[in-house]
Amino acid sequence: ETSKMVGARSANGKDRLMISKITCENFKSYAGEKSIGPFHKCFTAVVGPNGSGKSNVIDSMLFVFAKGAKALRQKKAADLIHNSAEHPDCRFCKVQVHFQNITDTGDGDEDYEVVEGSQFVVSRHVTKAGASTYKINSTVKTMSEVTEELRTRGIDLNNNGWAERFENDDLPDYPYKKDHWGYNAYGSAQIKPEAKITLGYLRQDKHKA
Repeated sequence: ETSKMVGARSANGKDRLMISKITCENFKSYAGEKSIGPFHKCFTAVVGPNGSGKSNVIDSMLFVFAKGAKALRQKKAADLIHNSAEHPDCRFCKVQVHFQNITDTGDGDEDYEVVEGSQFVVSRHVTKAGASTYKINSTVKTMSEVTEELRTRGIDLNNNGWAERFENDDLPDYPYKKDHWGYNAYGSAQIKPEAKITLGYLRQDKHKA
């Protein structure tokens, strides 16, 4: 039985959710199957020279978490399939994100225990024709079912906190300029499982000193 989650921690406060590894196959710059991980229980940094594929680690998670191709700097999902002179005929791409609940037993890197039966895998498969298939473990799910399952485990994909790698850190994170103030209001509706409409209004006025 799955523990009730509050945030990414169970209601009993004893265990929490983490990503253990990511498996990519023919995804963007990764030809064939590549395993990324294992990840640290608290913090993982991905480092390397320009063009080494660092951003693709985040992109692989965004891909599984149902972000559109434009969020991954491509025109359509099929463009995410690896294509190179060495591997010109890849017919699909696939990413699996492996989750598990852990209980911390100390401050050391390996000081934790995996909660028995807590492991699960969320995956997405895209073909050359652009067809997407989502799964939780081996069961096919709709995008909305994946989103809801992750929400119950403390991962809110509708109000997420992804850091934008192109963000200008000199600017505030809220939607107003430094010398302005105002308000914003937004509403959204799920019109079908794969489509959502969001409308909003933003007003900002020059701040009076």
